[in-house]
Amino acid sequence: MSNITLSPRDIVVAARPKFEAVKSNLDFGKEAGFALQILQKNTFLAKTNPESIKNAIVNCALTGLTLNPVLKLAYLVPRKGECVLDPSYMGLIKVLTDAGSVKNIYAEVVYESDHFFIEQGTNPKIDHKPEVLGNRGKKIGVYAVAFLLNGGYQFEFMRADQVNAIKQRSEMGKKNDGSWKTDEDEMWKKTVVKRLYKYLPKSEISEAVVKALQLENQNNGIDFDEERAAKAKASASMLFDEAEDVTDQKAIATGTEQAQDAEVEVTETNA
Repeated sequence: MSNITLSPRDIVVAARPKFEAVKSNLDFGKEAGFALQILQKNTFLAKTNPESIKNAIVNCALTGLTLNPVLKLAYLVPRKGECVLDPSYMGLIKVLTDAGSVKNIYAEVVYESDHFFIEQGTNPKIDHKPEVLGNRGKKIGVYAVAFLLNGGYQFEFMRADQVNAIKQRSEMGKKNDGSWKTDEDEMWKKTVVKRLYKYLPKSEISEAVVKALQLENQNNGIDFDEERAAKAKASASMLFDEAEDVTDQKAIATGTEQAQDAEVEVTETNA
């Protein structure tokens, strides 16, 4: 049987049955339009494994994250010959708030010229007043705050050295490439949002959240199963290891121009 090269449109259309089999609020026509524009404008991405492209589009439905470039919730990103759906930090926040266990989450980077005070103990709080007039200096940390349904809140703070340690464990971070170079603040926020997730109520966590976090951890970087196995042989302290993966949320800058009204007319073809 001869090899047949599928066009980007053929690949996108092939994702339709599985996409529509998922109970999702996303419209396949619109997502197909966004995906097709991205593939047409990025030939490298279009040459990745066709099956992985289809799976990435289906993962939009599974996570509820649109490829709409205006919203910046998720991206189609090349990873070692595969196409993957990569949630942004705003995408992770969306799936967590959509799950209903938190009202809202926000994250902020702290600079050395900012007024910043953090208090732990029985009355934990953060007081942050960003410097708006002068040079804010170097980044010294990042925090994320989740507002809970019961009226309380949960926050997590990470120092610069903690974020950089995570950065050095990711493929793009080691190279200081992709979003770690072009959108470093966003990657810091994404890192702390992932850390905050560990401390949020889990009773209402949906399958979309689980899928989004699986994608985030699997897309790029480290084989944590292998690392944890090695640590287990060395020390029982691996039980408290908080190793995390971070991915390049915008490995492709091209193909993400505004396409909010884009929609392809999809027609099924006979096999």
